[in-house]
Amino acid sequence: MSRKWYYLAKRTTARIRRLPGVWCERGAEAYNRTMRFRSATNADTADIRRVASTVLLEYGLEIDCGGVDTDLDDVEAAYIETGGVFEVIETDEGRIVGTGGMVPKGDGVAELRKMYLLREARGKGLGKTMLDRLIRKAKSAGFHRVELETTGVLTEAAGLYKRYGFRPIHREPAASRCDQALALDLRKSAAQLSKTAR
Repeated sequence: MSRKWYYLAKRTTARIRRLPGVWCERGAEAYNRTMRFRSATNADTADIRRVASTVLLEYGLEIDCGGVDTDLDDVEAAYIETGGVFEVIETDEGRIVGTGGMVPKGDGVAELRKMYLLREARGKGLGKTMLDRLIRKAKSAGFHRVELETTGVLTEAAGLYKRYGFRPIHREPAASRCDQALALDLRKSAAQLSKTAR
């Protein structure tokens, strides 16, 4: 290959890597290194609402400000002060691109809530990393079961939960936009859960 064609191919490859949704493994790893997971505070409320409403609207769903989404008005009180957690994924510029929370339900059961990723952050392993973190925190807090509600239109999330080992349970979802409830038994070893999620 001539030097001219070599540099042309190299430039073209670099451009393709920058296109939205076109990522090689190296590009995804580099992107993830610029991300930071941290505990949310009430100062993040506007950004958390922006992420949630953007994702929901993308799938034809709406945020329920007067119902199941009122927990976003005060994440510290609704999650952290009740013994749960609420985390955000932040870029190196400080922009929030993902969220995820967990709250105790009683009897050793925790519920995962508000797992949202903006489109630009999907397909890079960040959703699995967030799920791993929340499951680890649930296990270390002594919970033996994790439940969540979702809807079939959130196809990426549904696939992730299924790969992780979540199974359908028979209960009516509290959120009107959700059409399924799932649960994961945490009494499996951490190695089994991680292996299942691959």
